[in-house]
Amino acid sequence: MNNLHEGDIVKITSYKHNGSLNRRWEKNTILAVNDTHIIGMNDRTTVTDKTGQEIQTVFPALFYFNMQEWFNVIYNFVPHQAFFYCNIGSPPKIAEKTIQYIDYDIDVIVHPDFTYNIKDLDEYEENQQFYRYSIEVKNNVEQAMEQMKKYIEERKVPFRTDFIQKWTNKMKK
Repeated sequence: MNNLHEGDIVKITSYKHNGSLNRRWEKNTILAVNDTHIIGMNDRTTVTDKTGQEIQTVFPALFYFNMQEWFNVIYNFVPHQAFFYCNIGSPPKIAEKTIQYIDYDIDVIVHPDFTYNIKDLDEYEENQQFYRYSIEVKNNVEQAMEQMKKYIEERKVPFRTDFIQKWTNKMKK
């Protein structure tokens, strides 16, 4: 399927609909990969945004990409307030040790009690017009939102404490 293997160090790059850079995470370690998903982690990695500004992450994060779903999920290990950060975006593609996807603006923050807040709907509305998202893209975004809500509410992977614990243990190794 791809050329990624457990232990590989990869970049993650998100693009806007027109192909311009949105954000890039420089060093991410693959923990597991198969035909259906990619699981990995990063800690103190450099993040470059579309303006070229760089920051360094402060806390470790676990990421999950389902190869079919229009969203990806990051579990941020912030002490005493760890949370899930979900991006609505195209399914990932792999090219030259880089996980790539198109960011479709909407983010969902999932709190420890599994309540959630939807962010950046206004940005999605603006970009929908600016980039002229097709009906197909709009439908995929809407379906992704419903699918992600279902995953959260039903505690499906990756929104399961046993899933987080399993990969936290692997990260520590």
